[in-house]
Amino acid sequence: MAVCQPARAEPRSHRPLEFAQRGRRDHGCCGCGGRARCVLRFVRHQHGNAASRSGRGLTRLGTPTTTIHTGTTVDSPRLVLRFRDSTPGVDTIVEHRKLIDNQGAVWWGWWRKNFEPEHTGLFERLENGGSGRILIVDRATSRAFRARFLQVRTSSSTVDDVRVPAYYRSQKDRVAAWFLLASIEDTPFDRELGERLGETTLLPLDVSEASATPSTRVSLRPRSLGRSHILHLSDLHFGADYAFLPRGETSGIGDLRRTLTNCIVEDLSRLNRRNDIGLVIVTGDFTTRGDWTDKTRGQILSEMADLLNALGLQKEDLIALPGNHDIVRYRDGATVDVAKMAVSSQTDSQHEREFRMFLQLLTGRDIQNPLNYSQTSILSGIAVTVCALNSCSITSTQWTEYGYVGTGGLDALSVDPPHATDIVATLKIMALHHHLLPVAAVEAPRANGVSLTLNAVELLDKALETGVQLVIHGHQHQARVSSYGVLPMGDTPAREPLVIVSGGSSGAAAPRLPGAERNTYSLIGLDTKGVHLWIRELRPDAKPGATLFNAPVPLVPGRAT
Repeated sequence: MAVCQPARAEPRSHRPLEFAQRGRRDHGCCGCGGRARCVLRFVRHQHGNAASRSGRGLTRLGTPTTTIHTGTTVDSPRLVLRFRDSTPGVDTIVEHRKLIDNQGAVWWGWWRKNFEPEHTGLFERLENGGSGRILIVDRATSRAFRARFLQVRTSSSTVDDVRVPAYYRSQKDRVAAWFLLASIEDTPFDRELGERLGETTLLPLDVSEASATPSTRVSLRPRSLGRSHILHLSDLHFGADYAFLPRGETSGIGDLRRTLTNCIVEDLSRLNRRNDIGLVIVTGDFTTRGDWTDKTRGQILSEMADLLNALGLQKEDLIALPGNHDIVRYRDGATVDVAKMAVSSQTDSQHEREFRMFLQLLTGRDIQNPLNYSQTSILSGIAVTVCALNSCSITSTQWTEYGYVGTGGLDALSVDPPHATDIVATLKIMALHHHLLPVAAVEAPRANGVSLTLNAVELLDKALETGVQLVIHGHQHQARVSSYGVLPMGDTPAREPLVIVSGGSSGAAAPRLPGAERNTYSLIGLDTKGVHLWIRELRPDAKPGATLFNAPVPLVPGRAT
């Protein structure tokens, strides 16, 4: 059985900002710099608020005269816009307030990601409805602002340049909608509202528009196969750097290569584990240097479909997440204009589009759903919750090859496994592409950076706090098993160490493998008494390879509650 759950926001204070932002920190519970006395929470209508059920709005605790708009209160916020300071040296709020002071109003652009809904009906009503209120939120810094708009426009040709901030004026035609703001006022940040907003850039607060907001939940068909093993692959590198025989191609004379599926199935059969696989996890770099041509994408989809079929699995039994070769903001050798790239990326997130489209074809996951998510599968009575994280979220810097997991990934780690009568134990796994601990004997600096996840300690500590026991990743094409724990220090308690498995590369050609490394895959065997790990060499000719690791790892699935 597989169940997908939405990421859930958790209270947090003094969190570092998204990388490449201004370097400020939160102060106090709501990140308001001490200006607010507390966090005022919105009462959600689905929690039984009588006012919302009767159509009068959602009332903020402690401020009964302020309501979320449900279509009947004139001065209540119509929607929430999410932003972040992604352009170096630019404070978004400061720049917009300057134009309000100088020009009397400022155009605020809605930078819709090109895989998000257009909210056509909502904007038709806004354009014809005169002035109103909106909320503007930066989840990364826990800041919120209440703004009054005079007009709404969906055509950039009707927006005058002089009232558009200079740093994105050149990108005006790529903005989906504009709000002419007369004021931007600080307001307490509401974490529950931030949770509802998630990773989307616009959240309608009018209940009639609620269905237009993409859900973070994916409906999956419950399945119970009675299987107990997880197959972990990483860094397949289809395209120019692929080591195996591509699906649909014929090997020439002397070419001993077999398809990836042939090689994996042959080796699993040697272990007598072919029929034991209940879940496949691929931790990124499906392709090479952003090669999403029809040919390469088709080869990946065909190979993955054949592998699932050979193992008796379906799309829902595959969990996939992106690597730095899957989400590419600029090509090798390109001259990077950091400021222009920051605006362009925030405008439409086009760099994510190809992977999102591929993921929908591969697993059925909707293109609008977040790339940070949590999915639970039941393997031999053990609820295995996999927190799949997007570690390719850095923007506005030439260091985009580095790993970084944003707020949405931290939210995904906080998801608890569902309750079910057939669950006897639980195991929580964090899966991402970039590594969290060093795996190379000596790290060699590179001009564009390919090294450690920049907020590795934050992620590891959050994983310990939320009950993660096992971490799997790829990235540097080197297999390694290690652990991470903390000793008690001040108010920080000691916790059971995490087991961290660096899976190596399952598909890259020899020139892409460092030193004497070889292609590998990992096999994770589960039962209520413990977890067994194999790391096996995967030869492109399907012949038997070496066993790099074959032993129990020091963790025991938790007892179901």
